Amino acid sequence: MPRLDEQKAYDELVVLCYECVLDNSAWRPLLELLVAASGRQQGLLLFTDYRKSGTHASTTLNLCDPSAIDVYNRHYCNLDPGLVLIRSHKVGEWYNDLMDFGPERIRRDPYYQEFYIPFGLHNLSCVKLEEQAESGIYLTVLNEVGAPLPTAQQQALLLRVSPHLLKAAKLSNKVNRLELELATRDLLLDHHPAPLWLLDGDGHVLYCNQMAARHMGQSTFPLYEHFSRLHSKSQDTHLLTLIRRAAGHSATLLACGPLSFDAQTGQFELDGLPLKLTAFEWRVLSALILRREVVVERLDLLERVYEGDADVDSNSLEVIVGRLRRKIGAERIETVRGRGYRLTAGAA
Repeated sequence: MPRLDEQKAYDELVVLCYECVLDNSAWRPLLELLVAASGRQQGLLLFTDYRKSGTHASTTLNLCDPSAIDVYNRHYCNLDPGLVLIRSHKVGEWYNDLMDFGPERIRRDPYYQEFYIPFGLHNLSCVKLEEQAESGIYLTVLNEVGAPLPTAQQQALLLRVSPHLLKAAKLSNKVNRLELELATRDLLLDHHPAPLWLLDGDGHVLYCNQMAARHMGQSTFPLYEHFSRLHSKSQDTHLLTLIRRAAGHSATLLACGPLSFDAQTGQFELDGLPLKLTAFEWRVLSALILRREVVVERLDLLERVYEGDADVDSNSLEVIVGRLRRKIGAERIETVRGRGYRLTAGAA
């Protein structure tokens, strides 16, 4: 392989190594390029169980004859003479059977005569990617019978890329363990007997478990979800206040221009004086001030005012908003056509 091609292959291999960390599908193109760039014709991953003194060839990540993989896993995995040698090598060190055993040992060993040569294999190079107390993971590239032996430059390429292979394997394993832990946590939460919600600071439902979903489907349950937000049928403002406080928005006194709202007491003031409101007016204005300067959807307001009653007349909301405008100033409640209303500081 020309030197320029060697450098290009090395650069591509390094990139693929780190793509493997977050994308398991990148291992196959990595193995394909490593096999070609190192002058080999086949490759695979091997998993070793030291307790059973055997190996298992990956049936998904390999570039070998499927029948050879099958025969190896059924008959020859425990007879591989390289097991002792590869275990004695450190993580990141390449083992080469032609160099470590020698051609005479290979010529006489039944493993090579009965399995290796009949399947067209000549020699292999193998690197230990990871090792635990009782197991190991190995990446193997193989030469076929009749193929030219790898050059010194091709063998050197394996040594150059080894540190990146090790980092990719280590990081990939950490990511896989983290994903497994998260999946286990999600499974436990999903089957927890108590209803659980995960919310953002505005009450948007990011996650709810099965029990929460089951409760939400009951008409008598005090909570409901609307526009992806969690609401309370009777204590909605208090619920949102608690959510905002839990999210770190702990201020109980909210202001929008001369209008202020004490979330602790539920009292509105305008220019420092108490503001008298009906129950419906209070529900609408509290919803608007909790999301001041943000559009509150018409349907969201109707849900708050009428506690989920779908048969109410939407025109009644306009009547309530009209009364509020007369009490706090028409310019402070904007109509956003086709959506809803927004509370602003308005003119002084």
